[in-house]
Amino acid sequence: PPRDDKEQAGKTLSGAAFLFKIVTYLASLLIGILFIKFLPTFTRKTSESIIQKPVNNFGVGVLVVILAPISVLILFVSLVGIPLAIVTVISLLIELYLAKIFVSLAIGWKILKSLGQQSNDVLALTLGLVIYTILSSIPIIGWIAVIFVIITGMGAIVSVKRDFYKQLRAKNLI
Repeated sequence: PPRDDKEQAGKTLSGAAFLFKIVTYLASLLIGILFIKFLPTFTRKTSESIIQKPVNNFGVGVLVVILAPISVLILFVSLVGIPLAIVTVISLLIELYLAKIFVSLAIGWKILKSLGQQSNDVLALTLGLVIYTILSSIPIIGWIAVIFVIITGMGAIVSVKRDFYKQLRAKNLI
């Protein structure tokens, strides 16, 4: 009888993990569609950057992963910097989540292009997220892929935000 309990617990955990993957997929899809609809230029430029400059974006992402915690720690040490540190942490967590969406969109574009399909952002995102979700479920290989996706996506987000800042600055808008 104790073996049956362990098997049942394992099945329950597997079912919960599968449900979690589906909910996470749907949430990412919804957020991605909102970005496509309401921030089309930023979304397109970020995903294009992933395709055009993957090595640069990975490098920038590595710098962000190394330097962001150090800067947050310095801000926390100074009492005046605590609010800025909190905002920075929240911003980084959001970027961590969004990274997979932009990379998934880029992957979807590449696949649709290789199949000779017309570029449809929602279809590309849907396809890319399915591939990301399946790939991230594979032990060890999936973890490596997730780390690569997060670092590359964060690098692209930071690079595109920097480019937008430079453009706005050149036009004296900020």
